[in-house]
This record gives sequence, structure tokens and C-alpha cells, in this order.
Amino acid sequence: MTALMAALLSGLGAAAPDATVLVASLTVSTSGSEERKPNVELDLKRGVEALLHPQ
Repeated sequence: MTALMAALLSGLGAAAPDATVLVASLTVSTSGSEERKPNVELDLKRGVEALLHPQ
């Protein structure tokens, strides 16, 4: 996921050089008792693709 994050941040910097970008660390839990979380990596990949290849 590091390459995806780098691509996203690079694209954001190019698209909006004056933007402030906040980055957080996420902890992944494999516990079945926790509420199901969205697929963060897939969402990040889609965001990068949308940024790099706007329609």
C-alpha cells in the first residue's frame, strides 16, 4: 500500500499544491467481534486511479 499512498500524495500535490494533507496510521484488527470496516486499500486505489485518470 506504500506505493498507492505515494501516488495519491504525489497526485494531490500536483492537483492542489496549496492543499493541506493529513495522513493517519490505521490499525488493522483481525478480530471477528469488531465491526466490519471498509476495504481501505481498495478505496485508496480507486482514489488514486480517479486522481490520475479523471474522466
